[in-house]
Amino acid sequence: MGPDTDPLDPAAGEWARAVRVEEDTLLEGELAPRLQAASGRRPISVTDLTNPRAAYWRRQTQLPKPPSVQARLDAGVRWHLWLGAQLGPGTSLEVRVRREGIIGQIDALTEVPIELKTTSGPIAIDDLARARPDYVEQLGMYCGLLGRAAGRLSVLLTRGDQLVDAHVVDLSFHDPAVLWAETRRRAQALRTAWEEGRPTDLPRCAWFDRGCEFQREQVCSCTGSEGGEPSPILTGLAGVVEDHEAGERWRVTAQVREGRPPPVVERFRDLLYPRRAYFERTRPPAPEGRADLPHAGSDPIRNRLSEALESGAPGELARHAPRTEEPEEAVPVYRGRPYL
Repeated sequence: MGPDTDPLDPAAGEWARAVRVEEDTLLEGELAPRLQAASGRRPISVTDLTNPRAAYWRRQTQLPKPPSVQARLDAGVRWHLWLGAQLGPGTSLEVRVRREGIIGQIDALTEVPIELKTTSGPIAIDDLARARPDYVEQLGMYCGLLGRAAGRLSVLLTRGDQLVDAHVVDLSFHDPAVLWAETRRRAQALRTAWEEGRPTDLPRCAWFDRGCEFQREQVCSCTGSEGGEPSPILTGLAGVVEDHEAGERWRVTAQVREGRPPPVVERFRDLLYPRRAYFERTRPPAPEGRADLPHAGSDPIRNRLSEALESGAPGELARHAPRTEEPEEAVPVYRGRPYL
């Protein structure tokens, strides 16, 4: 390699010997019809449908997250990666499944969808539907999206990077068709609210007077008197069975994790742009201000490409847990192969 050779040039040096670029005409032929049929509309996420009124206001105004909230979110991401690593190499994480303009990002997918939740307060597992209805509804909608009658919920009681307690619960539902019908109904109500610019027909915010960020910043028009019908997802819950042995395995395994120092390299991008990573880590971030979200159709080409990839069989588009401790970042895969 000469002195003027760019070491990052794919056609130079070690890259040339390690990397081969080939066109996959079979995959291109399969995705082309999907891309042509794609609408380009931004999908509605299942997460939004657990609290449609909050999702409405989230589209209107983007609020900066307080440092304490962001720290909890970052810790939650690390716990998700840890969970994926414990499920074994090759386990599909953050599986993206789209159906009729509704998308679910499922934390893990084995024979059933698995949802991981971290919380700072204890939860009454024997009264889960009342204690945390959003947990049950989110997993129920994933079951409806996949047409499956059962799912698994892992609830981790954490303090930062320390695991205090763990519960693994298997949930079953009477009829996946009912779950999917309710998911579609909520999605249509939310679409209508966005199109008309008013959340009048959306149910009461689940976080009203319980720390809702939009209420705190006085950007919403909620009064707390909004109505709502009983949830068909909660009434369709057939069984809640805790797997005590699985919870104990999480508790024992987490003891090893707690003694591990945080990774120096967090993302693969840090290895590609090390100088940028250095300054991002050493310089304080610029203060965030309130900003309007970009319009849903601002990048229709990207939206159509995402729709084409996400509209295949469940598990095609996912992430795999890292096989090494650094970088601590899940690898995006399409049909088991890394992709960009």
